[in-house]
Amino acid sequence: MLRTHAASVCLTALLLAGCGGDGGGSSTVVPSTCDYTVCGVLSGHSYVVYEPVTLPANAPLLVLLHGANVGLDSTEAMWHGRAFADRFGYRLVIPQGKGNVWNYGDDIGFLADLIDAVQRDRGPSAGVFVAGWSNGSELSQLFVCDHADHVTAVISLAGPLLRGRTCTPSRPVAVALMAGGNDSVVPIAGGAMGTMGLAEAFTAWQGMMSCDGTTQSSTDSSLMSGTRSTTTVAMGCRAPVQQTLMDIATHAPGWNQTALHGYMQDFFARAAVR
Repeated sequence: MLRTHAASVCLTALLLAGCGGDGGGSSTVVPSTCDYTVCGVLSGHSYVVYEPVTLPANAPLLVLLHGANVGLDSTEAMWHGRAFADRFGYRLVIPQGKGNVWNYGDDIGFLADLIDAVQRDRGPSAGVFVAGWSNGSELSQLFVCDHADHVTAVISLAGPLLRGRTCTPSRPVAVALMAGGNDSVVPIAGGAMGTMGLAEAFTAWQGMMSCDGTTQSSTDSSLMSGTRSTTTVAMGCRAPVQQTLMDIATHAPGWNQTALHGYMQDFFARAAVR
């Protein structure tokens, strides 16, 4: 699915090396103690599903994608996924890559199969939303390239697109790119293993969503204490496209949970109205 299998392996190794200390590195088996609604395995991948006590009919589906060498619980904790699901009425799904790494060649199709399986088993969704970090951020964007029919919007944190990778979404999908200005693992300037920088990826997604070339920017300091965030929204797009740069954040930002969830829900709600 990438330019070469070697490119996929090398980029995976890059993100693995940079993220190894952030999570527990759980294995791809069903957790021995399941504190989610469902703990299962599909195509050799572990996954969990969480459903709030009160879940609306056709509840939207949120999929969280981990970074390399990060476990299920660390992924949930990073995004505060269950709290978001409770607050806004989402069904939450967290899958695990084999060997705790996403393989871009194989796992794009797995993600589509998982979304289909969850909706078949747990009920249809009003929309499907994906949030990914690092290794999972790249997977979230590649998923839009190949399976736009399966997703409404993605939030992609600290993970670039590859230059030269064919990306032709079959329908409009909303894309929000997020990055820390002090990210030394995936620098916002790009270039690592042929990856785009933040500005280049933002421009690429504007082109794919037929935006008119104009933008509007705003700043705030709510997402992360002591950090100014600048969000630039592309105008005239077939689906929302935006980028958010957190000026002194590193590869794994220390979120303000309430502000993060407000940011996510605002973007998802705008994506759903089109």
